Amino acid sequence: AVVSTQSTGDALEEIGCNVGCIKHLSKLKKVASLATVGASAIQPAGGSYSSMSNMFKYVKQSSKFMMDGVKNLVVGHRKLPVTRIVDCLAELRQSPETDSYMTLDPKVFKKVEGMTPSVKSTFSDVYVFVVGGGNYVEYQNLMAYVEQHPGKRIVYGSSEILDSSNFLDQLNQLGEMT
Repeated sequence: AVVSTQSTGDALEEIGCNVGCIKHLSKLKKVASLATVGASAIQPAGGSYSSMSNMFKYVKQSSKFMMDGVKNLVVGHRKLPVTRIVDCLAELRQSPETDSYMTLDPKVFKKVEGMTPSVKSTFSDVYVFVVGGGNYVEYQNLMAYVEQHPGKRIVYGSSEILDSSNFLDQLNQLGEMT
């Protein structure tokens, strides 16, 4: 039997569970479903079809961006963005993802007589620090990268590591704000 999210949320709330995360995810789902409704099916209320269409495009793009982020949590054998960036930087490959990154290597800045400093060999030691929420999935993905590339050593850190409990707490806080 199919049980609705609302009835499940109500039942959990009755026994004293914090259901802010369910409320927040339900609102996100409603916004995403609105994006799939064609703008022509809704009559504009004081606005033009063009502005309504733009709003739906924005909502659809936002929900797609969020869903792409959720899909990254189910990794499989795919490299996450942080792993792709580390790979490009450590192997000295050019990529649009890494064009704005700066590499800090003391050997590069040491001037040798008559020679301009340049990086010729790849990096074996990599320090990754994420400002904001780091997670175990990124760490696991980086460790899988290390296994595939013998000789590489990666240290991963962040200003905050989120486990499932912290993630749900943050969703609950978002649910209470809306």
